[in-house]
Amino acid sequence: MILAHPSPQDTAAQNSDLPSQTASDSSATALESIANLKQRVKLAPTVPTQRNAADELLSVRRGLLAANKNDCRWPIWLADHAEDCFTVALPAGDDVDCALFGVAGPETRRRVRELSREMLLAAEDAEASAIIVIARKGPDRPTPQLVAQLEQVERARRIPLLRSLAEILNTETAEFDAQKRRAMAEAALARLDALVTELDDRTTSIVSRYGGLAAARLGDDQRANQYLSLSRQKAGNDEALITLADLASLRAAGLLRGPTQAADAAIVLEGSGSITRQLAVAELLCRLRKQALSDLGDDVQITQRAWTAPLTDMIRRSPTKDISLTRDAVLAKLALIERDGTPLPERDPTCVIASVDQSVDRGESPKDKISILVALTTDPTVMSTIQAAALRTLTRMDLAADHWSDAADHSIRLANEHASDASSPAAIALAIRVSRELDKGADGQDRMARNRLETAVQLGSSQFPDHPEFGAWQLERQVLATEALADQRTCVLENIAPTILVIQDSDTVKELRDRLNAAQAWIESEKGNSQAALDCLARSNGDSLGPTAMARRLSAKISATAALAKDISTDSEIISANQKKPELVAGLTARRLRALMKGDRWPASLPSLNATLCASALSLLKTLSMSNSSDAVAWLDMADLLRFSGEFQKSQTAYEKSLALKPNSKEALLGKAECLFAKHNDASLGEAMSIYKQLLAGQEYEPNPAQRDQAWWLCQLRQLEILRVANRWDERATMRLARLKALDESLSSQEFASAFTKAANP
Repeated sequence: MILAHPSPQDTAAQNSDLPSQTASDSSATALESIANLKQRVKLAPTVPTQRNAADELLSVRRGLLAANKNDCRWPIWLADHAEDCFTVALPAGDDVDCALFGVAGPETRRRVRELSREMLLAAEDAEASAIIVIARKGPDRPTPQLVAQLEQVERARRIPLLRSLAEILNTETAEFDAQKRRAMAEAALARLDALVTELDDRTTSIVSRYGGLAAARLGDDQRANQYLSLSRQKAGNDEALITLADLASLRAAGLLRGPTQAADAAIVLEGSGSITRQLAVAELLCRLRKQALSDLGDDVQITQRAWTAPLTDMIRRSPTKDISLTRDAVLAKLALIERDGTPLPERDPTCVIASVDQSVDRGESPKDKISILVALTTDPTVMSTIQAAALRTLTRMDLAADHWSDAADHSIRLANEHASDASSPAAIALAIRVSRELDKGADGQDRMARNRLETAVQLGSSQFPDHPEFGAWQLERQVLATEALADQRTCVLENIAPTILVIQDSDTVKELRDRLNAAQAWIESEKGNSQAALDCLARSNGDSLGPTAMARRLSAKISATAALAKDISTDSEIISANQKKPELVAGLTARRLRALMKGDRWPASLPSLNATLCASALSLLKTLSMSNSSDAVAWLDMADLLRFSGEFQKSQTAYEKSLALKPNSKEALLGKAECLFAKHNDASLGEAMSIYKQLLAGQEYEPNPAQRDQAWWLCQLRQLEILRVANRWDERATMRLARLKALDESLSSQEFASAFTKAANP
């Protein structure tokens, strides 16, 4: 504390033989609490928590004073209370400085006014009670040490100094009428004149600042300059004190010579020092210019630069490396000015952004500003950093309105067009996160959503290597590129592994790894690398996958397991999937069946036994049976595959299953007939002949070539072959073959022509 007495009474107890001077349990607890609260104020991370801790401190002080009015230390505790008002509570959030320099809003001014009044009353009571305590006789008399403290420190220096500062604050906050305020200011300055030479440099700088402002209020130019010069001189190299001294000089100049002259004279202070100093000077200049413009006519105001120009000029002067930080500090300051009740100029881009940000914070939706902000993002006359801020504000508006895709698009633009801006890393992270959720919501099937995600990931994984999520973005780039390859579509992303180790163990990273393994397994399976596909799947369990990726994983497992002739029906993952979604397992099995099918579905010759294909087919048969599929087409494909592998009995059963689900299916009937024909016994051949005739009914000699497909020719061939096998070839069979040749001399194809010739001439 800048005004602390040599031996602080907050924690010192009096001699134990003087009960009234010995700290009670309650006072000891209060004093300990006060010490802790002072530390809390110093360490408070935000202005609201700082103010709350300061208010709590004063509340404990009030309780201590109310409970110990007979304690000889009461005058000192009153002075401590006044000092805490001045050094702890009033500086919280820079409230007292804002009020002194005329940049405080209504709520801040109210708080400073109340605390200043409380400080003054505490100082006045401390002075009066000190006289009473010193004069005490008898057992309640103070110790000689305490008397010396009260006479030589408290009444001689500390209390008069605190009272003078409190009176100056009360003149600034207009707590009393003008006549009393003037009398208070004159009395305060008279005391300061006598005390200022006895103070250390830091305290002198602070006290002189208040003295200069009080003198300016009284119109005493010379005295004000003396105090303010002393304040600057005693500040030494402390930039914070130097800045406050300069601000006090500006404020005093405004009081003495008017806002215009003060603002013009203060130009020399612009652009020097830290951002904090520049911001403080610029804000006060803005207030002075605002006051000066208010004195002009409306016509003149239109021709003038916006009164907020000192703040926006800070951005223009800022070095490139600091420009984003400076811009955000300026925007925060402009927002604070507007929150305090001062409307911002609507023609200044920076003010527009600050104002819209405030609206978003209040939960409002200033839709009329959207077109203005959009225009700012491409206006060549607007600084790049302001364009970036406009995009950021548009993103905030989009998020507030649940316009997620627009938020992602604006964030991508910010990161792409303003990559060096300090807000770009957060923007690209937001863009990727939102785009990922939009893509996930569509399960990767929305082309626009997937393209947006690919664009965002490409930007993040190539332009922001210092971001904590860079490794995860590189992994996501690989995942998206691999999935595009699996889907056989073009993709802007390069399919390369991450260049850095992805150490995050988040749900997102786990899902990405699951998706990558599923896509890689799919690709290997499609290439025929079945074991490699299973190795990919073994790297993770896939329990985080969405429907599309899970289907890809299961399909790869079904295909690879069947190709290796393993029993799919015993695989725990397939069993689990079948319990949850049997139709999915059935569909994926059917897909694999179709992939294994020959292009020529109805060859003239019966397929011979293919052990490898048969093993795969039987594996898939178990899976299809396990799923209890009711898909007639799937069972038809299953039957076809079994027929092509030479497994005619199981093929016939599958055809009958398909027919049970879809009666009179011509493909299933023809397939069943082929299985019956393959048995070559009389009963089977007779049943097969009936089916072939049924399928050709009304089309025995179809004149339209378009209607004579391969199935039609197969039915014709098999009837003649059955006649030959049954030794029933006669003139009618010969005439039938002749009529077929008349319809098509080639008998459909070389294969069928050879088969017809063999049937006629065994």
